[in-house]
Amino acid sequence: MKNLAKNDGAKSPTALSLIITLLVIVFIADILINILTGLFSLGPVPESLVDGFLVIFLAYPALYLLIFRPLSREIIERKRSEKELRRLAAIVESSDDAIIGKTMDGKIVTWNHGAEKIYGYAAGEATGKPISIIAPPERKDEMFQILDRIKHGVPYEHYETIRMKKNGEKIHVSLTISPIYDTSGRMIGISTISRDITEQKITEELLRHAKERAELLFRISPSAIFTMDKDLHITSWNDKAEKITGYSREDVMSKVCPVLAGLPCSKEGNLKINDDAKPVMGHECNIVTKNGRTLTVLKNIDYLRDSKGRISVIIESFEDITDSKKLEDELRESRDYLNEIINSVADPVFVKDRQHRWVLVNEAYCSFMGYAEKELLGRTDRDFFPPKEADLFWEKDEEVFKSGEENLSEENFTDRSGIVHIISTKKRLYTDIKGERFIVGIIRDITERKRIERLKDEFIGTVSHELRTPLSITKEGISLVLDNIPGPINEQQSRILTVSKNNIDRLARIINSLLDISRIESGKMDIRHETFDILAIIRQVAGAFELKIREKNLAMRTSLPKDGITIRGDTDAVAQVLTNLIGNSYKFTNNGFIEVSAKDAGDSVEISIADTGIGISREDMPKLFEKFQQFGRVSGPGEKGTGLGLAIAKGIVIAHKGKIWVESEPGKGTKVSFTLPKEI
Repeated sequence: MKNLAKNDGAKSPTALSLIITLLVIVFIADILINILTGLFSLGPVPESLVDGFLVIFLAYPALYLLIFRPLSREIIERKRSEKELRRLAAIVESSDDAIIGKTMDGKIVTWNHGAEKIYGYAAGEATGKPISIIAPPERKDEMFQILDRIKHGVPYEHYETIRMKKNGEKIHVSLTISPIYDTSGRMIGISTISRDITEQKITEELLRHAKERAELLFRISPSAIFTMDKDLHITSWNDKAEKITGYSREDVMSKVCPVLAGLPCSKEGNLKINDDAKPVMGHECNIVTKNGRTLTVLKNIDYLRDSKGRISVIIESFEDITDSKKLEDELRESRDYLNEIINSVADPVFVKDRQHRWVLVNEAYCSFMGYAEKELLGRTDRDFFPPKEADLFWEKDEEVFKSGEENLSEENFTDRSGIVHIISTKKRLYTDIKGERFIVGIIRDITERKRIERLKDEFIGTVSHELRTPLSITKEGISLVLDNIPGPINEQQSRILTVSKNNIDRLARIINSLLDISRIESGKMDIRHETFDILAIIRQVAGAFELKIREKNLAMRTSLPKDGITIRGDTDAVAQVLTNLIGNSYKFTNNGFIEVSAKDAGDSVEISIADTGIGISREDMPKLFEKFQQFGRVSGPGEKGTGLGLAIAKGIVIAHKGKIWVESEPGKGTKVSFTLPKEI
């Protein structure tokens, strides 16, 4: 710019030089005229012609060459310069970059449209103000440092810093700052070109964070990962790859993958990659580690491509599945072993998942169902059974899934040929290591057993009814003799007849128990619905035993609420439950006490009979409520039972929609508890 000003000055003559040149030309022309007129002695007219001729041929060309031509050239150049300046001004004004002109002391003199857009100040607001208006408070000193450097002729190119907009928002900018010179080369101002690079910086920051995260994931990935260029030179190798293979980064970096024996490459060592290569997912292969150990790995391969679709980076990941493969083989062997065991079980066995689908069935189950294993697996009860049966099976399954408790139930089962069986099904919840829940069930066909029991019950019922009449007549006859109605009897006769009468009473109680259990099992037990005070019934039954208990040197205790508890049910049936339970405690307690307690449980009442008797072993507990079961019975004199008392008690409680359970420890006693709802 300085040199350009100097060259223009050399081409443009000054006014003084033009006047001197013109006077010299006129002086020369005048001398020539005098010489010519003196030589040729010309008259006035020719002399005038000569003067005119010399002026025309000497003065006018001189004037053209010295004045008019330079001036015209200068005018043309000036117009060209003005046009260029206008073009440059239009470019400056239309630029999206902020172009700012300022004085040497930093005062703004020009402010283009780009500056308005970037900084938010209009030209009228910024012009005349110090350039520090766009500097954040913490960067005010930076402005003076820039001005000082520019004054020493040192420009800035792509200098990145922070500036502040009119609204106080801080932005990232890239600055190009240069000095401005006049035609004489004197520095007269400073030009600044600012570009808003905030979005670029944000993008760079996001990319940096993304790269850091990618590098972090690469390092800590649970899978081994490494990358190669197209020529199969390893370019990265993560920690997991080093841990699995034993090869460090230094061992593999920049080396061709196939030359590292046993690494996850082709066995031939001539792996070739072309641009049509497809990703590889879940490929199983063997590798050899640095120490020579053979591993089974599952690997994936994918590619990064350039804008033309050519492969630029190969990414490979692999996982060591050696242990899991070994475990799979062991599990397969265990499964086969388990299947052999399950298939050897005579009873049908099945396993269902949470969606009630069969996932395992044994051969006995397939035979029982009448279908092949492949026909059953993955399907449900609703695919094979009548709706009512299927819904019942489904409901029982749900009870086990929701409660987690073992379920034992008797159900009807229709086989493929349409024959209805009675089955006993035991179901238990199983949860695997993944937390998935299954039902394991075993079925026993009890159709024949139920038929025999039904015949037995019918026989017992018939025999009991047939025995009651002659027993009643016999008892009545003995009573008449004991009362001396036919005539007097001696003491020995009276004792013998009394024993006979007591045995008849005992036989009558056995018959009544058999009839009760028969009615309970056949579902023909009638429960009367009457309102009564359960505490009054407890006191009445306990009072009936009090004398016998005292005669045995036992204590009779009651723990009852002060206020009565009213419930609805069958008074006689509830009294029978209490009689059976207290009677059991009386028979098997020789020392200590018997205690009857009751408590209000909201919608129900809970009653317990506890004793300090011989107790019941853990092995006998599951059979406690079965028929004809007697525990702790000894031979000789004393109370004997039929083994039906607890079975009858359970039947009555269940008929009242209650629950009954037992707690016992051998040598310490037994506690039988049951609940009765206040409303049936």
